[in-house]
Amino acid sequence: MSHVRSLSAVLLGLHIVGRTYAQNNVTVEESDAALVYTPFKSTWDSFGNPQTRADGTVDDNYFHGGNCLAIKLPGATVSLTFNGSYIAYYSDMMNNHGSMSVTLDGKITTLNTFNAAGGVRQVKLFESFVDPNTPNHTITLTCLETKNMGLDYFLYTAATPTM
Repeated sequence: MSHVRSLSAVLLGLHIVGRTYAQNNVTVEESDAALVYTPFKSTWDSFGNPQTRADGTVDDNYFHGGNCLAIKLPGATVSLTFNGSYIAYYSDMMNNHGSMSVTLDGKITTLNTFNAAGGVRQVKLFESFVDPNTPNHTITLTCLETKNMGLDYFLYTAATPTM
């Protein structure tokens, strides 16, 4: 019975304001050309797999897609423009990470819960649903202090009107 309710919720989510949408999830890795970095991506620190955890174990899949970028320069940004109905931002949490802001279509959210002893991999730090009828949503991450702001990947649900 719960599968029927879940399917109904999905079908309801696909039909918005008289339009039906084909949806698929799109992963945007930190290396994707669709991302705009300020300062240039080459000035960001790159981290790759494997990573050694605080307990000494080695994690070959710590970063999604094998890598992560980080910067500790206040005012540094990374932006993605997308068309869809949902967006999520993933990074790791470490004891050297600081506060940052996420701006989605002009609305700013400050994140201060990004710091964790020992490291936690592939954490969803931000998510939001957006109107699929509005094109060109933009999400921007901004570093707010001289502690790392990382980017592992974005995940968004592309929404294309169907005929």
